[in-house]
Amino acid sequence: MKHLKKTLLAFLVLSIILMAPLAAQQKDTLTTIEKRALLEKKIDTMRAEIEANGWTFTVGYNPAMQYSLEQLCNFNPDLQKPLLYEIKTPLNEIAIPKALPSVYVSPYVSAIKNQGSCGSCWAFGGVAAFESAIMKKDGVEVDLSEQYVVSCNPDGWSCAGGWWAYDMMVNPGMVMESCFPYAAIDAPCSYNCTYDYQALGYGFCESATGVASVESIKNAIYTYGSVNCAFYADSYFQSYTSGVINNCKKNPRRTNHIVNIVGWDDSLGAWRIKNSWGTGWGDNGFCWMAYGCNLMGYGASYVVY
Repeated sequence: MKHLKKTLLAFLVLSIILMAPLAAQQKDTLTTIEKRALLEKKIDTMRAEIEANGWTFTVGYNPAMQYSLEQLCNFNPDLQKPLLYEIKTPLNEIAIPKALPSVYVSPYVSAIKNQGSCGSCWAFGGVAAFESAIMKKDGVEVDLSEQYVVSCNPDGWSCAGGWWAYDMMVNPGMVMESCFPYAAIDAPCSYNCTYDYQALGYGFCESATGVASVESIKNAIYTYGSVNCAFYADSYFQSYTSGVINNCKKNPRRTNHIVNIVGWDDSLGAWRIKNSWGTGWGDNGFCWMAYGCNLMGYGASYVVY
């Protein structure tokens, strides 16, 4: 009898050990399902508000929604520093056509990238603008390293936040993605790469800390390929799927995210926006947003190559 009890006890312990991973996995699965259910409920609420207000865009689930806005959107004006290589020449003194088309989407736009759970939009935006400038001048698409900007900037900026990361693109220059691949973490600055591309400088359509005019942004896109800028991103932007975003806040007080403006459509009254949340977000990584909405165009700037 004693031997039987020991055998049964051993069998019970072994069963618990074997079932533990399965139970943990089931718990994780349920947690994921619960999270998705909460997101879907939030999306339903947003859809109702969109319909009630007559806004002109749609929302739905996308991979970027697995992260919080605090993880994704970490452009931080409080981290500003002196700009060493800013070109002060007013934009209207640069050779720009006097009449611009009413609809224009830049052909000088590099591929959509994905910053993942790292709040490195500030690095992706600057790099995208530099890649556009290279495409416009050299006629080639290059893939520059955002991880180099995140890991090696001299200001301590990180996944937790950054500002306009242009100076290091001028001096010492940029390295290729293939040499310093993106890891979506605050990796150490350790690499053995050449500086394949150096910018001549960069300029702001109007200022580094204000919203630029529609006309100055158009001029910069047409001249340099794309414009890098900040704005206020909310849950509606995060869950965008199609249409023109026009749920504009009355008095947005801050900016938190960086994107590239790559075109416009006056009939829509909207900018064509390139984001850095992968092709699973929005319209294959792009969206339309109404002129002047949610501080779009804050610090609008371009890279000179």
